[in-house]
Amino acid sequence: MGKQYVKAYFEHFQKSEPEEDQDDRNALYCLCTDVMRYFVDKFPEGYEGWAKERGEEPVIRNYSKFF
Repeated sequence: MGKQYVKAYFEHFQKSEPEEDQDDRNALYCLCTDVMRYFVDKFPEGYEGWAKERGEEPVIRNYSKFF
């Protein structure tokens, strides 16, 4: 994220505590986003497409009962 964007963002939203860790949280967010983009590009059909490509039946689990 560009510094101008971050500055403008914090003009509208306050920083989460602890404020001194804000830059680290932003870096982690960017890292996670880049990794997710990589895998979305690599596996555009998601897990189901990956499994079917290998001749496997995708395993779908319902975890909603835990939430």
